[in-house]
Amino acid sequence: MHFVRSWFCFALLAAAMPGSLPASLPSAQAAPSIVLGSDVTDLNGDTLLAGDSVKVTITIANVGDAETTVTLIDTLTNLVDPVNPTVDGFLCGTCFATFNTLTAPIGTMPQGAVHVLLFFVHVPQSPAGPDASSSAVAAFSPDPEGTSPTSPDIASLSIDSIFLGGFEAVQ
Repeated sequence: MHFVRSWFCFALLAAAMPGSLPASLPSAQAAPSIVLGSDVTDLNGDTLLAGDSVKVTITIANVGDAETTVTLIDTLTNLVDPVNPTVDGFLCGTCFATFNTLTAPIGTMPQGAVHVLLFFVHVPQSPAGPDASSSAVAAFSPDPEGTSPTSPDIASLSIDSIFLGGFEAVQ
């Protein structure tokens, strides 16, 4: 009953003051919500060393209530030469790699969609620091809530016995 009276009062005010009130109450807009989960795995399962191969796995999900178009960008630290990218087990022909980044146009993701990006890299012979990491973000559109790109999802491994500026650091 209270709701009916509220609408009746709103209608009376709108009629009494044309142009001063909105034509209707605002409604919640459906919006996508993208979440990421990243993992890096040393393929030999041993201590991570210069030259080792690493598998990068990034899971991307639209947990919102609207579809969106997504591009995933992974910036790599002490991991280089991304190769053989796949999305959901299929070769990603539209992915683009540089020395230390991989860009994957995922495409349209309806509400509830989940995709998995997988690719391989290696630790360079002279890493610049003690950690190897993947820092993935997702850019998406439309984005009515202003949350694109996502915050970075970072996965890392410690590199053992690296040589830094004349001093050997052992992890």
